[in-house]
Amino acid sequence: MRFLVIQQKMIGDVLTSTIICDNLKIKYPDCVIDYVVNEQTVGVIENHPSIDHIIVFKKDYRKKKELYRFLKIIGKVKYDAVIDAYCKIESNLISLFANSPRKISMRKWYSRWVYDLTYVRFSEPDPQMRLAIKNRLQLLEPFGLSEHRIVTQPSIFISEDEKEQASNFLSINNIEDNSKLIMVSVLGSSKSKSYPDLFMARMIDQVCEELVNPIVLFNYIPSQKQQAQKVYELCNAGSKSCIRFDVFARSMRDFLAVLKQCKVLIGNEGGAVNMAKALGIPTLCVFAPMTDKAGWSSNSEKNHIAIHLEDFYPELFKDKAKSTMAKRNVAYYNLLEPKLFKAKLTRFLDEHV
Repeated sequence: MRFLVIQQKMIGDVLTSTIICDNLKIKYPDCVIDYVVNEQTVGVIENHPSIDHIIVFKKDYRKKKELYRFLKIIGKVKYDAVIDAYCKIESNLISLFANSPRKISMRKWYSRWVYDLTYVRFSEPDPQMRLAIKNRLQLLEPFGLSEHRIVTQPSIFISEDEKEQASNFLSINNIEDNSKLIMVSVLGSSKSKSYPDLFMARMIDQVCEELVNPIVLFNYIPSQKQQAQKVYELCNAGSKSCIRFDVFARSMRDFLAVLKQCKVLIGNEGGAVNMAKALGIPTLCVFAPMTDKAGWSSNSEKNHIAIHLEDFYPELFKDKAKSTMAKRNVAYYNLLEPKLFKAKLTRFLDEHV
């Protein structure tokens, strides 16, 4: 059998949808799985044993001629099923052109005609499972997977060579002991998903005050360096002595290998948090007020702490539309002072570092 799995866009989504591939491989060990992802996310799925071929959706494919060429190539391969976990216009077109008798996706008013089976996304919080996981698992219902064998957590696979290279990288930067190596996701994927700079600095100050001689690394994308530097400048002198701002992994795979060496990751919710979870690294993350925590966190994740303003001021979120929350995002962020979850951060550090 051969399957086409589609999940474009963000790192967390691409990583989470690997559970579709994992579960198909359990049910059909000899099947071939092709996985369509955007080019900037390839690093998180390299070396993944459940993915036979990574099909990269390049930026150039957003041009009409290039997109048509890509779709024609897709159409030449015969698939037993297409599973579109993304369900946006680009993936709708890929599904439409794919040569397959069975096409499965989420239900959208503009795309139901493309697919044979569609499912409505779960929206009610599930204490046992992230909704991002639960929604993807329902795409596998037609294949009759056994609940006892279902994979519910994505994984990232780091090679021994990559681990050795990461150790050498840290050693070259005079980091020989990783027993108190802390990764900070200092900025979110956008300004609207980034904890205010001053509050982030105070979080880092608490970490550096509570631990003896920690080594703190910052994670951010190159275009965010100036903003990350601003957070660094807002930290107190003691914290600055612990932060190794210039120790920065240059590629996603390099970052993943270094992250694997860390004891914990703290900071903004986003791709780095999802990567840490997939590597088995404990996390404490702050969600943007406009983001639904249930989608990416659950009470069953014992080593992962999620902080959201709704935990402290639930009345602010009662019967509020997502569009309304987005408009109030900045004002609500300013209510989420670090002192509200100081005790949680202390317990987290005591347990994991």
